[in-house]
Amino acid sequence: MKDKPTIEKVDKPIKKPAVTSLILSPSERRSFFVDQFESANGTKLSSLELESIKDTYFPKPLERISQDAGNLGEHIKGVFGSSWKEVLCEPQLVEGKVDPGNPAVLVISASAIKSLEMLRIKKLCEMEALGLSRLEVVVLDMHTDVKGFSLLTLQQVRDEFWDLYKSYFHQRLLQGSLRVCLYGPIPVEVGQSVKKSEDE
Repeated sequence: MKDKPTIEKVDKPIKKPAVTSLILSPSERRSFFVDQFESANGTKLSSLELESIKDTYFPKPLERISQDAGNLGEHIKGVFGSSWKEVLCEPQLVEGKVDPGNPAVLVISASAIKSLEMLRIKKLCEMEALGLSRLEVVVLDMHTDVKGFSLLTLQQVRDEFWDLYKSYFHQRLLQGSLRVCLYGPIPVEVGQSVKKSEDE
């Protein structure tokens, strides 16, 4: 009687659950954004650039309410804190002293997750139809579409976004005049090492 072949049990890798941006600290948000920038552009930021990018440039949305489209306004108020009325509803806006097309907040949403839309934003900046003089916060919608792609994972859209970012936002971030709010779940696996900021 022949011996039965021995079947070795192979343990399948367990997919680690992703934590959401509700949990991530500003330091971890900064690390995630820098990692995404370097990975997509095939480059490394210099030590001087890394030192210039502070954790405080990546504000954490409010924890008491969910991060869906209906609550975006409340989260933006939270980012500005007690000064939100002065920035978003300043008297100059009412009196017409601020030219149209000069927002304090720019939201790049998953609902417009098309390369064409990204090119349109860049074109408006090039034409100066979209002014950046008052821009203080860029909100990136991190929610995924039905296929599981997000602003930073769908290749063509991702490439257009980083092109836009490098052209108009990166220097402002380094100068401390712009903050980036990652709105929605961030796909960081539990247990994955998240690099700490240079300040720590």
